Amino acid sequence: MDAPTIFRLIIDRPIFDIHCQFINICALLLLLFNYIAVITFDLYLRLTKRDLSIKAIDHLDAAIIDALEADARTSLAEIGKRIGISGPAVGERLRRLREDGPIEGFGPRLNLRALGYSLEALVRIKPRSGELKKAESLVKEEPRFLWCDRVTGEDCLVAKLALLDVAELDSILMALHDYAETHTSIVKSSVITHRQPPLIPERATSAG
Repeated sequence: MDAPTIFRLIIDRPIFDIHCQFINICALLLLLFNYIAVITFDLYLRLTKRDLSIKAIDHLDAAIIDALEADARTSLAEIGKRIGISGPAVGERLRRLREDGPIEGFGPRLNLRALGYSLEALVRIKPRSGELKKAESLVKEEPRFLWCDRVTGEDCLVAKLALLDVAELDSILMALHDYAETHTSIVKSSVITHRQPPLIPERATSAG
């Protein structure tokens, strides 16, 4: 092998290596883009598609739920008389509704004022860095919290609190203050206390 040939090989070798590296980088980027596309599409399906395992209810199921929502003590025979089917048929539909999931259970609807809780408060909770789990645990341990939801925005948690009077608010929230910031609003009155959504859902459309 003569000198010019050896020189040419030495010069061309780095170029060849650069080309290989470029191809490898392109392949990695392609794999990354494909992965992002799959994750994005999966998220889109989760946000826009209904769970196909959920069985739709019909107008008779909706009528049964409406009757029980108005008065859970209504007998099956009375419900059947109202909607035009037999009491046993109502019972069978109720069994199916519980097994399929639309009805999770039955229970009393309490009047908190009659129990001595004169006030309710909405509490927005912003956990400090790394303290979300601890804040959630403290909320769960305090029986005065009626419900608590994780939400988007600066406040990670929003909860509702039952109070005997406003004076006890600080003592109840004191345990949270080492782990989170709290912002509280006293409920003056309720526009809607409890309401179920339409039982046969339809996508909302803008007016006009």
